[in-house]
Amino acid sequence: MQTASPIRSAVLDVGETTLVHIGVSQQGKTYRLGVFPKRSGDTVIFHTTPPQTRSLEKPREVVWVAHGLTSGQTLRIEAKQADLGVLPQDVYEITFPNNTVRSGGALSSPSRGLDLPWPYSIILLDASSGELAREDPVIIIKNDP
Repeated sequence: MQTASPIRSAVLDVGETTLVHIGVSQQGKTYRLGVFPKRSGDTVIFHTTPPQTRSLEKPREVVWVAHGLTSGQTLRIEAKQADLGVLPQDVYEITFPNNTVRSGGALSSPSRGLDLPWPYSIILLDASSGELAREDPVIIIKNDP
């Protein structure tokens, strides 16, 4: 009789994050990116302007998680408009064998009563052939409180 290995627990800072899953699939010679959540407005992070007190349950950054990347492939996450100062960087990358990248917290707060969109592209790149696929989601930054 085999005994199952014990499950080890760890403290992860997932309360600070909104996860965006990116699946890479190939059908013949065509690549496809699946993104979840996909609907506009589903990916939300929050910004608190000091001296306000933040809500602990509201996520502060996005973590993009890649599934199905293979050797030589990179996912580039790129702002549609550079230099807006909304997030710490305009470009993020996940290169195989890595599978995650964090956005960091929002640097800007939307105007009172409005949402601040950060439209971006997710581009699948191959070292030898360049761009293989693209999706164009949006992160929404909201005020907290």
